[in-house]
Amino acid sequence: MMVWNKWIRLKQLKMVLSCLAMILVQLIVITHALKMNHHLPPSTSSSSTTFQGQNQPFTWEAELDAKTGLASSREDSSFQMISQTKTTGTVDHIRGVSEKFVATWPYFVCKGSVTFGLFRAAAKDKNKNRTSSNTICIQPRFLPVSLLGFGKPQRQQKTNLVGKPRQQMVGMWEIPLKGGLLALVPHKGKLVFSISKTMKAPEKGAGTVNDIYQISTQIVDYQPWLAGHPPVSSIRKWLYLSTQSHIHAYITWRFHKAWKDEISCKQSMPQNYQ
Repeated sequence: MMVWNKWIRLKQLKMVLSCLAMILVQLIVITHALKMNHHLPPSTSSSSTTFQGQNQPFTWEAELDAKTGLASSREDSSFQMISQTKTTGTVDHIRGVSEKFVATWPYFVCKGSVTFGLFRAAAKDKNKNRTSSNTICIQPRFLPVSLLGFGKPQRQQKTNLVGKPRQQMVGMWEIPLKGGLLALVPHKGKLVFSISKTMKAPEKGAGTVNDIYQISTQIVDYQPWLAGHPPVSSIRKWLYLSTQSHIHAYITWRFHKAWKDEISCKQSMPQNYQ
């Protein structure tokens, strides 16, 4: 019985420390955003807002279903790229660069320039290194506790977007969630990363065309610990949307910008961000 009580207390302590870590990150994010003159979106459910920093728009929508306790979000950004009229090679190149970059998601979250050195990425399997492990966990820097675990990216079948005949799906990848203190239900939910291209007909006599690429990230069927078991109270819903959801939007905003920069660095053709 004493062992059981100690285990319960330890788990409660870990949860409290996790909440304090998120609140600390939230305060740092707000301070950093104010210094950089970025407009943070309001922490409301079903919001549709925009980060407007350094001439790079980023839209964010987030929701938490009180009946099911499932959280979802979608983040979008776009950029232009000047390419030759025959763009098969360019699309293949962007797909390859994007696939490698998406695989860095857990490590990107823990970058000092993103989350200020408060977290680290660790392999869940102790006998495997980070590159071969099937699960990479996000942990507080000085506490060996998994906040969230991420599986390996899984490439999805390419399809043209429904209702958007002029948009071509360049690539789509899913990263399954593998539990952790911030997940109420282990092995439920996923992150979806995609990049698509709006196909434009080249002008007559022109050898190049301005292609528009859209980057999208999504949270699907994630049940956050902060929200608790359904039905979710208005207070817990507000708590999740005001902290963890807000932090996720900030990290994905940075991830979208880095994704564009990665394509730009490895693409010889000039490009302009929208």
